[in-house]
Amino acid sequence: MDGTEEPLAIYALNVERARSNPQGEIRNAKNVAVYYLKTEAGSSGPDSRNTSMRIAHSRDIAIYCVSGVVQLEPGRPMVEIAESANVKVALARSFRDGPYATLRETIGGASVEIPSETTAALYWRGGE
Repeated sequence: MDGTEEPLAIYALNVERARSNPQGEIRNAKNVAVYYLKTEAGSSGPDSRNTSMRIAHSRDIAIYCVSGVVQLEPGRPMVEIAESANVKVALARSFRDGPYATLRETIGGASVEIPSETTAALYWRGGE
């Protein structure tokens, strides 16, 4: 989704096995809540080992519960947050560990990651 500003709630979003990278994206958006993101990546072949969800240049975004069978390319995150504010991601974890991140946030060129073997119980970036 691109550019939405009115409050939007999505329930049981299923993004999986897409060959695009990322598989799903929230960009230039405000006031979006996703209540359960079911995702798969890599289980149908190596060309589907892409980031499940990217949040970019957005604010007031929440994703509650991210799970599925995810096997990503090394270095790719399951959930990527870029240049965004007031973002919450709760209970994110793949059913499989690997050389990728559960979550990566990048702001101003600096990145932090939660590794795939760790559940992101709550990741909350405040700010304006």
